[in-house]
Amino acid sequence: MMSNINSISSLWLLLILISGVTVQHVHGWGRVGHGLVARLAYSRLSRQASDWVTFLVPDFLVENFTAVGSWADDILYPDTNPLGHNNWQWSRPLHYVNTPDWVCNYDSQRDCKYDICIEGALKNYSRRAVATQLDDMQHKEALLFLIHYVGNVHQPLHAGFAGDLGGNKIKGVFMNSQFTTNLHSLWDTGAINSRLSRDFKSDINLYYTHLHTLMASSIDESTIEYQQSAWERFKKNINCQLNNVNTSNLSLIIRELFHNNIIRSCGLFAHRIIRVQIASPFYTPVYAALVSVINTMLSKIGELTAKYLISSFRRTYQENDKTNCLATTTFIGHFVNQNILHNMLALGMLVFLLENPTDNSVELEIEFLKMCGKKLSQVSPHGLDSVFSTLKKLLHQSTLNKHTQFMIEALFAIGKDQFKANPIIQLGLALVDENVQFTHMMTLDDLCESGPMFNIFQYDDQYEENEKEYEKIRRKILVHSSHDKEGNEKKEEQGSDIA
Repeated sequence: MMSNINSISSLWLLLILISGVTVQHVHGWGRVGHGLVARLAYSRLSRQASDWVTFLVPDFLVENFTAVGSWADDILYPDTNPLGHNNWQWSRPLHYVNTPDWVCNYDSQRDCKYDICIEGALKNYSRRAVATQLDDMQHKEALLFLIHYVGNVHQPLHAGFAGDLGGNKIKGVFMNSQFTTNLHSLWDTGAINSRLSRDFKSDINLYYTHLHTLMASSIDESTIEYQQSAWERFKKNINCQLNNVNTSNLSLIIRELFHNNIIRSCGLFAHRIIRVQIASPFYTPVYAALVSVINTMLSKIGELTAKYLISSFRRTYQENDKTNCLATTTFIGHFVNQNILHNMLALGMLVFLLENPTDNSVELEIEFLKMCGKKLSQVSPHGLDSVFSTLKKLLHQSTLNKHTQFMIEALFAIGKDQFKANPIIQLGLALVDENVQFTHMMTLDDLCESGPMFNIFQYDDQYEENEKEYEKIRRKILVHSSHDKEGNEKKEEQGSDIA
């Protein structure tokens, strides 16, 4: 059962291309079923096994189990693999095993000659996935086949009678449908889609959460090994999601964060989003918008993130770390603009930065004013005037260098123009109504204690009880956000009808 070596070189290109494909073939579970099986299996891996899979499968595909789980089907068909499908037809018999009609027992010598069936495929690719004499590309191919075949072997009709082609010849209707289907297709897609539509609003993520909860209920979560493994998964998933967030996928990332139990790992989230923002300051408005939405859902997470952000500002300022201090200053400004933090904190920061003015502190002052000057001009014009008066006095002092003085003069011009080039919130990132946002009243003295709350695993002796409470909160939030999404879509449809 040799691999088609000439086709392996295009393995990942093909995966990238099919990762966005939505067509289905009745060959194994449908794309939804295979995606769920792969995702659930991945969630149960040990840290070592998870690292191995991540090494072989790129991060963007780890987050897209539909493409990973369905790859062994997609390579067979011209609509999903137009240039190479003929090269993989040899693998068709490996997706199932047949017995003679009405013979209800399996005999490998009779039913899987030369290991050309799903049992033989599982044995072969289990060996190949870890064979030291094979290279990484061959290991990747073996892993992708293995992921798919493990799903197939748990679909009952992939071990069926040869005469009816595993139920494909048994026709009928399902749930009073107007369309005829067959028994195999019903197992692949019909039953799952019906369950999704009836009980989970066609939301695959909600269904996954339900299945994951059922699986977890049979596992001993009190062990330190289990909790450590879960913590490492949270950490890896949060890192991946925050590193990939942008304006087009914000709502998806937020839902995924709650699926990955941001409630339990809120400290980890607070730590990581500030680290990511420092590394990618260009995306600061996007990160602030993400926190603004999460803050309305769970204000405790917003509060923890804000406190950690203030602590980071104070630490980097004290250490004279200008680059990181500027990043945290900018982030705080966006928190004020998004109404996560009250404008009184902004005024307090402006006063703090001018208490013992230096070139660095004045530059931070200027950048912060660019960020939230327009907001302060609306909510605290007298406070803003006082800050400008202080800067005007500093302008005439010889203690500041020429560059800093020039920056102050440029700021005056920006203020005179009413900060028109510096909007409070960028277009498309005002995701939360100001009336429903939870605004935290904080000062620069509201520091956050470091330690186990953040980037360090801590054992929970009430893990199962806490998980049940977290799950209730998580489900409520996810269902609520689904309703919001439906409502917004209806509004858009109504608007287009009127237009």
